[in-house]
Amino acid sequence: MGEFRFSVDRSSGLTKFQQLVNAVSDAVAGGTLKAGDALPSVNKVSEESGIARATVFKAYKELKKREVIQSTPAKGYYVADVTANRVFLFFDTYSDFKQRLYEAFRSKLPENYSLGLYFHHYNIEVFESLLLNSIGKYNTYLVMSFDNPKIPEVLSKINPDNLIMLDWDINVEDKGYPAVVQNFDFQVEKALEIGLDRIRKYDSFHLVYHDKSHPAATRSSFLKFCEEFGIKGSIIEKNERIAVKKGQAYFTLREPELIEILRQCREKGYELGKDVGLVTYNDQPQLEFVDKGITVISTDFFRMGIEAAGQVLKRQKIRKLVPTTMILRNSL
Repeated sequence: MGEFRFSVDRSSGLTKFQQLVNAVSDAVAGGTLKAGDALPSVNKVSEESGIARATVFKAYKELKKREVIQSTPAKGYYVADVTANRVFLFFDTYSDFKQRLYEAFRSKLPENYSLGLYFHHYNIEVFESLLLNSIGKYNTYLVMSFDNPKIPEVLSKINPDNLIMLDWDINVEDKGYPAVVQNFDFQVEKALEIGLDRIRKYDSFHLVYHDKSHPAATRSSFLKFCEEFGIKGSIIEKNERIAVKKGQAYFTLREPELIEILRQCREKGYELGKDVGLVTYNDQPQLEFVDKGITVISTDFFRMGIEAAGQVLKRQKIRKLVPTTMILRNSL
């Protein structure tokens, strides 16, 4: 337990009130005072420092307002748990739909919650360093996983009561962590079925799989869908060039490949939804207006943010699956 003693600096240009507020805040930030440590009473600080009781009381009141300290009739004044309402948000990469998730999540949390937002970019060294350096600074961790065998070991360093998996919980599905995630397997297959009649208009259907960070389960669900419904399907791998042809439909997972197909269609004079079919993954606001609308398969990231906030506030220990569906537009 830390011990706090305060004396007035007569040479300081700060008021006694501000000096006391700063002294307590600095002691907490520097680790001299830790969560739960008792502060001297108003009377004791007044007697030892020679400043008025009203000034001490005013300073303590300000510190309570800032949530640096708390008070109860039985305990008096003590250092607040500064991590109590701090949330560590660990995203993979930035995107418009992740921004939507963040805004929905933030909107459902009380104002006294503070968020730390970080990105690991599918790099295990960055993932481990940022996560381990955050321990003790937050009481809730929302983490987007990715396909790396070291993930379970790193996550085991976090108190499981404080951990919630977000968007994708690959490699730790069996750990029983609370989660708010999407499904990249059977729900993608079911989403494709929504567009079955339109897909049948084309001679063949191709999944552009140029992003190895995207769950491989989507490859399997795509091929299963094509086999089940007699669709001539194939996968365009990362080292294969995209050559857009009339009478074919394409399913892209990332924006660069989407843009490449749009560029080729414009150069060759192909009309989307007639000459060439196009589906992309993860909806964004502009996709509703590009070429009269791009068909998407997407989860509801706004809902994911709302559900995640509910888990944080209610301290639930459940695995919540956010639906994935197809939004049909002109491009298919």
